[in-house]
Amino acid sequence: MRVVTCSLSLMLTMAFSASANAQVELPRPVPAAKLSQQVGLTEIAIDYECPAAKSRKIWGGVVPFGELWTIGPGGASKVRFTKDVTVADRVVPAGTYWLLAIPTATTWTVMLNKSPDPIASARDYKPELDVVRLKVTPKATPRRERLMFTFSDLTDDRASLDLEWDSLRVSVPIQVNTTQQVLSSINGLDGAWRSFANAARYMLEKKKDYDAGLKYIDQALALKDDWYSMWVKGALLAAKGDFGSARDWAVKAHDLAAQVGNGAPLEADLDKSIADWTRKSGRPAKELQPLTKVDADSPKKVSLTKSEDSATPTTPPAFTAKPTAERATAPASPVDDPPVLRRARLRHR
Repeated sequence: MRVVTCSLSLMLTMAFSASANAQVELPRPVPAAKLSQQVGLTEIAIDYECPAAKSRKIWGGVVPFGELWTIGPGGASKVRFTKDVTVADRVVPAGTYWLLAIPTATTWTVMLNKSPDPIASARDYKPELDVVRLKVTPKATPRRERLMFTFSDLTDDRASLDLEWDSLRVSVPIQVNTTQQVLSSINGLDGAWRSFANAARYMLEKKKDYDAGLKYIDQALALKDDWYSMWVKGALLAAKGDFGSARDWAVKAHDLAAQVGNGAPLEADLDKSIADWTRKSGRPAKELQPLTKVDADSPKKVSLTKSEDSATPTTPPAFTAKPTAERATAPASPVDDPPVLRRARLRHR
């Protein structure tokens, strides 16, 4: 009987020991969150916590008015910028900052602070380390149970970082310097024709600054006679309403593409541009040399490439930065085409 009793005692001891060592994974009461957004060439990211309202009064209750709020029970939220940005007309260098606020019923003061140490409470906050202080007005929004950050009003040049909780939204406008960054990158490539063509395309599509685009495309053409650059120049002139000159440049592009032989994949769209700009200019139509020819031994169309070996039209090479100071006639096409060319690029991928 004693042996049985000892065995039972040992089994119970082992069972309780296993139960004590077992770990049950439960959700955190205040989960952590991360959010990032690419804005132009700049990445904006924020690490924060998501407390729940739980039927409590948030504004003027859980979050007292007129006092420093770290925007999270565990401490200040962390914001990162991969490039310089502008907040409230203040340039904020690339880096990591703490996001804090002083809410009131009508306006908020929002701060970006560059403290090297975490800010867990008002005791850790040093106002002299603020890089930005801005006043914002809260707005009503559909109710959110948990605090959440979102991005809105996204363009290549700006975004709004929005804090939403309960029935309130506070937005922090952030400007990025995409145009300056693009042009700085372009100008740092020793004047390569492709970089200037890229700048012209950017001005055509994104900034709608056609005069600046013409300046860049002329610099590209001064370095290299490229049929695609000629087409971009035609598109810029058409955007300015000069359809006669646009048509002339498109015809030059067509003639050069026929000469060097790799424009066949975009022939239909180039011809369409010529026809459209011819009609709008009121000039007589011009008979164009086909960008493909029929082989004497076969009815199959082949591209007018230098080797003339392939029966499949070749797609123009990708637009990559490759500095050169020599004029040449070998064509290349950008990765992202102007609007008049985009459909053809997608069709011939």
